[in-house]
Amino acid sequence: TEIADGHWKHGNVLVEQDRLRPGKWYARVAYTRFVAKRKEGISAAINRGMVCFLAAVTQTGEPWLYDGHDIEAYLKQIKRRRTSYQRDSKASSRWGPGRARTLRPLKTLQDKGQRWRKTKCQVIARRLATWLADRNVSRVYVEDFAGIRDGEPEKLEGGLHVWTRIQEWPYYELQMRLSACLSELGIETVVVKPHYISQTCPRCGHISEDNRDLKRWKLRCVKCKMTRHLDIAAAQNVMARGEAMQTSGGKEDGDSDKKKGGRKGGARKPGRKRGK
Repeated sequence: TEIADGHWKHGNVLVEQDRLRPGKWYARVAYTRFVAKRKEGISAAINRGMVCFLAAVTQTGEPWLYDGHDIEAYLKQIKRRRTSYQRDSKASSRWGPGRARTLRPLKTLQDKGQRWRKTKCQVIARRLATWLADRNVSRVYVEDFAGIRDGEPEKLEGGLHVWTRIQEWPYYELQMRLSACLSELGIETVVVKPHYISQTCPRCGHISEDNRDLKRWKLRCVKCKMTRHLDIAAAQNVMARGEAMQTSGGKEDGDSDKKKGGRKGGARKPGRKRGK
């Protein structure tokens, strides 16, 4: 009724047949509607990790965890099948159209994996967004993962295993789905810097690599002895950083240094060269 009344702006309409029930047809209508932001409510924060795919915590300290074991198992299955297809193609002596037919299952497998990841991210995002809305959350802080896949394996803690997981896990897809689901419910999304969120104690603020117990995946502060799940503690640090940014008028720590060229003494003058 809202589309017919003109309150919602409709877009493209797609009519398609149900693959499982050929006698059923569906019309998918894209629409745009205005959703007012929630003015009153508590804050929450989200952390996307290596061991736990997605973690969230509210301002009251209530946690939400999704380990992502099913995603990892599916990615391993796709990888094994892709390796098998590639091995068969190398063993084949076909060239030209024959080789293209041999490699055709790889494209089908790739498309299937992409569809599965998109659907899975949508399900997870909807589940978390509903959980946050039920707890009267009006603002969610999420860490900025821009450039996360640009690092080199030898410079990462955990080496090639961690680098491979970063390349395969759909972090960006999940963030896009989360932002859309949260906006649909009137929840604001704020992106903050992710530096040292897994090394900082959310209680006393002490920063140290010794705070992380990677074997048990806990944050154990060496100063105040606080212990909590590492990803939940990281989400708490994201929220603390976001709240501080809102208090300071949208500026994070280090913004003033950037304006000065990132140095205490200010930016270097143009045209001057510094010797070795």
